Amino acid sequence: MSVSESITIDEFIARMDALAKIDPKAMGDLIGHRVKCNTELGEHESVQVGKENEDYVVGILGILNGVFGAYHSGERKGWGAIAALVDEDDPMKGECTGFSRIENDVSESDVEQETT
Repeated sequence: MSVSESITIDEFIARMDALAKIDPKAMGDLIGHRVKCNTELGEHESVQVGKENEDYVVGILGILNGVFGAYHSGERKGWGAIAALVDEDDPMKGECTGFSRIENDVSESDVEQETT
C-alpha cells in the first residue's frame, strides 16, 4: 500500500476495520489503553479525553477522532465520528471487532446556528 496524502473518515474506518479483523485482541488493547495528558491536550476542541480523578487521560481513539475533528452541533455535539466496536457477546474479553462511523442527527435549527 502506498502513502495516502488524503483519506476520508470512511476510508480510514475501512482500513481500521480490516486491522481489527486481523488481530482483534491487539486492537482492543490499543483502543482500551489510556495515558495521562496535560491540560492543553485535555481541553483541546476535538480530541476526545476522559478524566480519572483530577487527571486528563487520552487513548488512541481520542487522538484519531481529534485528527478528524468533532461535531459542532446536533445530537452528538462534541463527539468524534469514529467508534470502536467490541464483541457484544463478551465485551470484557477486550477484543475490538471493528470500527464504525458515528452518525450525527442535525436539526434544521442546528444548521442555521452553524451558518450564522
